[in-house]
Amino acid sequence: MFKKRGQKKGTKENDLYSVLAALGVMEDEFCGAAPMDEIHFCLRVDFKRKMKDTQMITFLEKGIELGYSLRADKGWKLTPQGAQIVDEYLSSLAN
Repeated sequence: MFKKRGQKKGTKENDLYSVLAALGVMEDEFCGAAPMDEIHFCLRVDFKRKMKDTQMITFLEKGIELGYSLRADKGWKLTPQGAQIVDEYLSSLAN
């Protein structure tokens, strides 16, 4: 499910998990919904990924379809299932 040794970086699935992970980091930082610009900043700085806003929105909307993310009044949030996926993804990066 997650990036393994030898797998190419930049796959759509890996990009999805990186965007969701950036959302999770910023949601924790803000103690609530994370604004789009902060998710973008986290993705660029913490995950070393450059992505256009339109691409990020596409991945966040894909997260909605999968039950991992939600739109909120002031940004985006992870669902409990999304938070679990992000925890597993971040754990896989540490190995």
